Amino acid sequence: MCHWTHYLLSEQQITPEALIGVCSSRSVEMMVSMLAILKAGGAYVPLDPNYPASRLSYMAVDAGLKQVIGYGSGLAVAQSLMSEQAGTAIDIAALELDDYPLHNPALDEVSSDSLAYVIYTSGSTGQPKGVLTPHRAVQRLISTPHFMTLDSDTVFLHSANIAFDAATIELWGPLLNGGRCVLYPQDQLDIHALNTLIDSQAINSMWLTAGLFSEWSHHCDGRTSLRYVLAGGDIVHGADVMRVQQALPQAQVINGYGPTENTTFSCCYAIPTLHESQDIAIGTPLNGDQALVLSDDLSLVPYGSVGELCVGGDGLALGYLNQPELTAERFIDNPFYDSEVAGSSKRLYRTGDLVRYLADGNLAFVGRADDQIKIRGFRVELGEIAQQLSRQTQVDSALVLAKNGPAGTYLVAYVQPVETIAEQAQPEFMTQTLATLAQTLPDYMVPKLGVVIDDWPLTANGKVNKKALPEADSSALQDTYVAPENDIEQTLCEIWSQLLGIAHQDISTQSHFFNLGGHSLLVVKLATQVRETFNIEFSIQELYDATRICDQAVHIEYLQLKSNRDTQTEACEELEW
Repeated sequence: MCHWTHYLLSEQQITPEALIGVCSSRSVEMMVSMLAILKAGGAYVPLDPNYPASRLSYMAVDAGLKQVIGYGSGLAVAQSLMSEQAGTAIDIAALELDDYPLHNPALDEVSSDSLAYVIYTSGSTGQPKGVLTPHRAVQRLISTPHFMTLDSDTVFLHSANIAFDAATIELWGPLLNGGRCVLYPQDQLDIHALNTLIDSQAINSMWLTAGLFSEWSHHCDGRTSLRYVLAGGDIVHGADVMRVQQALPQAQVINGYGPTENTTFSCCYAIPTLHESQDIAIGTPLNGDQALVLSDDLSLVPYGSVGELCVGGDGLALGYLNQPELTAERFIDNPFYDSEVAGSSKRLYRTGDLVRYLADGNLAFVGRADDQIKIRGFRVELGEIAQQLSRQTQVDSALVLAKNGPAGTYLVAYVQPVETIAEQAQPEFMTQTLATLAQTLPDYMVPKLGVVIDDWPLTANGKVNKKALPEADSSALQDTYVAPENDIEQTLCEIWSQLLGIAHQDISTQSHFFNLGGHSLLVVKLATQVRETFNIEFSIQELYDATRICDQAVHIEYLQLKSNRDTQTEACEELEW
């Protein structure tokens, strides 16, 4: 099917390195589309059909997309995008391919430095930026990596978002080594369904975000097929690693670190057996890569001192699409390049991450040198969110801060309106402002709390004094309080309280889970706790359909009654037999 689709693309005169969009959820058709684009000499641009239309439209314009392959829910999105760009939306499910040849195409014009794909990441200018990844970078990631074995026995789970660069190792790691790639069938990952899939498909390798890894560590018993469990996208905690190591002694847990600009992983750490919780190193560079710890003036810092991690090697991206100035700023000439030293790289990428070398030669992550953070594994520039807020006509200026709470990292928006807003009208103003923001940014980038600022508190040198900003009032998210009416609602209030870090007596049964700070990872935790507490099968999708406690309680009661009826029916059938 890949050959056929390639020839169809060739008929549209696809030139080498032409950018072609792929808009689809996880599916065989998605993978076929990517392979076909590469076979035609083009480069694919993954587009998440769940992203806001305005963000997808920006990507399509920025990439100059004239063809987008769509499938499933992504087909209508592809058609909408291409109608705006006077391009072609290709319905891969409707293609008539029988007349095309089966043999592989000739790709004389494609080299290791040719473009393979473009993935968009958050940008500080207010718009996402496209990272140009060549074929050599993918090959460097999946060809005999030092942190795991990829071969014909590999069965790798693909569960990452199509627009997230972790998908690179999930897809191409097994496929380019003769292994098997297992697609997680749903958009939203569910711990129970994940474990069922691991067992049924004998999955032996998988990658999870640090947050999801933490939740899964409590429910990983019995997954005997696993050989490699990779976690990353944020700080991996020692306590979570210990739980997995104790439950699955046959599995190697690996901390994978790296920006999209260096193709998924820059460093990896095969974590030895832990006997106590401790900070987890990010490890050593991939084979052939170079990792330098530099000062602000690009001098080498003393061994063990903190500096900015600058990485080089075959994993480096070519730069940013249509942004030569930013490319020159972040991708720099290596001041320590030596052609006679193996692994010395001509170019370096400035990660903005602060690290230091440990005594054992591994690197340890210390923090960020700027306003970039990770939320649910996604890289987020706080400046991009503030820029989008400031573009709203009713907003004069804005600032976004990341806070840590019981439910994990969350965002707070501080907004100075164009006109003074009466105190009683401020909650409605923030609700409307954040709702408008949600039309341009993905859910993980939309703050759940907002504060109206009349005047910015300033430091002595005239900068905003972030420490002097008021705390956001989470009660502003609450609807009119409605108390629990039965034991099920009371129990749900207590579960929500634990997950959201809000006192259970302050949670109304009419409040929506996502309005109180809930997000996709917390939904996974909620589903797990509901199943274990009430001994029922409550799916992730059902929780998305019932976001209030009162609605969840009704559905739980229905599932309990249904389960009781099924049990009674089975008992009667046994008696009759």
